[in-house]
Amino acid sequence: MVHDHSHGSEYQVKIVHEDGTELLSGWMTSEERVVEAVAAIQWVPGKTYWLQERNVLCAVCSNMGYRILEYPLTDTASSRYSPHDSRYLRTGG
Repeated sequence: MVHDHSHGSEYQVKIVHEDGTELLSGWMTSEERVVEAVAAIQWVPGKTYWLQERNVLCAVCSNMGYRILEYPLTDTASSRYSPHDSRYLRTGG
Protein backbone atom coordinates (compact mmCIF):
# COMPACT_ATOMS: atom_id res chain seq x y z
CA MET A 1 0.00 0.00 0.00
CA VAL A 2 1.39 3.38 -1.03
CA HIS A 3 0.82 6.22 1.41
CA ASP A 4 -0.10 9.65 0.04
CA HIS A 5 2.35 11.94 1.78
CA SER A 6 0.43 15.14 0.99
CA HIS A 7 0.99 18.22 3.07
CA GLY A 8 -0.43 21.69 2.53
CA SER A 9 -1.63 24.86 4.22
CA GLU A 10 -4.86 26.25 5.58
CA TYR A 11 -5.56 29.94 6.15
CA GLN A 12 -7.67 31.95 8.57
CA VAL A 13 -8.39 35.66 8.97
CA LYS A 14 -8.18 37.01 12.52
CA ILE A 15 -9.56 40.40 13.55
CA VAL A 16 -8.41 41.74 16.92
CA HIS A 17 -10.63 44.39 18.53
CA GLU A 18 -9.27 47.21 20.71
CA ASP A 19 -10.40 45.36 23.85
CA GLY A 20 -8.34 42.31 22.84
CA THR A 21 -11.22 40.09 21.77
CA GLU A 22 -10.71 38.20 18.55
CA LEU A 23 -12.96 37.27 15.66
CA LEU A 24 -11.77 34.31 13.58
CA SER A 25 -12.91 33.14 10.18
CA GLY A 26 -13.06 29.43 9.50
CA TRP A 27 -10.00 27.70 8.10
CA MET A 28 -9.77 27.97 4.31
CA THR A 29 -7.83 25.64 2.03
CA SER A 30 -7.62 27.71 -1.15
CA GLU A 31 -5.82 30.96 -1.78
CA GLU A 32 -8.78 32.12 -3.88
CA ARG A 33 -11.04 31.82 -0.82
CA VAL A 34 -8.53 33.81 1.24
CA VAL A 35 -8.55 36.61 -1.35
CA GLU A 36 -12.37 36.68 -1.21
CA ALA A 37 -12.38 36.76 2.61
CA VAL A 38 -9.85 39.61 2.77
CA ALA A 39 -11.76 41.57 0.12
CA ALA A 40 -14.96 41.21 2.20
CA ILE A 41 -13.42 42.71 5.36
CA GLN A 42 -14.97 45.96 6.54
CA TRP A 43 -11.78 47.71 7.64
CA VAL A 44 -12.31 49.65 10.88
CA PRO A 45 -9.70 51.87 12.56
CA GLY A 46 -8.60 50.54 15.95
CA LYS A 47 -8.77 46.90 14.92
CA THR A 48 -5.85 44.86 13.69
CA TYR A 49 -6.16 42.28 10.94
CA TRP A 50 -4.05 39.16 10.58
CA LEU A 51 -3.76 36.25 8.20
CA GLN A 52 -2.91 32.99 9.94
CA GLU A 53 -1.39 30.06 8.08
CA ARG A 54 -1.11 26.56 9.51
CA ASN A 55 0.52 23.53 8.02
CA VAL A 56 -1.66 20.51 7.25
CA LEU A 57 0.00 17.15 7.68
CA CYS A 58 -0.89 13.69 6.40
CA ALA A 59 -2.11 11.03 8.85
CA VAL A 60 1.39 9.53 9.17
CA CYS A 61 2.97 12.88 10.06
CA SER A 62 0.10 14.33 12.12
CA ASN A 63 1.78 13.36 15.40
CA MET A 64 4.42 16.00 14.64
CA GLY A 65 1.88 18.71 15.41
CA TYR A 66 1.39 21.81 13.37
CA ARG A 67 2.49 25.42 13.56
CA ILE A 68 0.60 28.60 12.94
CA LEU A 69 2.28 31.62 11.35
CA GLU A 70 0.69 35.09 11.48
CA TYR A 71 1.08 37.87 8.95
CA PRO A 72 -0.30 41.41 9.43
CA LEU A 73 -2.89 42.57 6.93
CA THR A 74 -2.73 46.17 8.14
CA ASP A 75 0.16 48.57 8.51
CA THR A 76 -0.38 48.98 12.24
CA ALA A 77 2.39 49.75 14.69
CA SER A 78 1.99 46.91 17.15
CA SER A 79 4.22 44.74 19.29
CA ARG A 80 2.80 41.84 17.26
CA TYR A 81 3.57 43.38 13.87
CA SER A 82 6.39 41.02 12.93
CA PRO A 83 5.37 37.69 11.39
CA HIS A 84 5.99 34.98 13.91
CA ASP A 85 5.53 31.30 14.52
CA SER A 86 2.66 30.79 16.98
CA ARG A 87 3.73 27.35 18.16
CA TYR A 88 1.75 27.90 21.36
CA LEU A 89 -1.44 27.69 19.30
CA ARG A 90 -1.58 23.93 19.02
CA THR A 91 -5.28 23.27 19.49
CA GLY A 92 -6.87 21.37 16.66
CA GLY A 93 -9.81 23.10 15.19
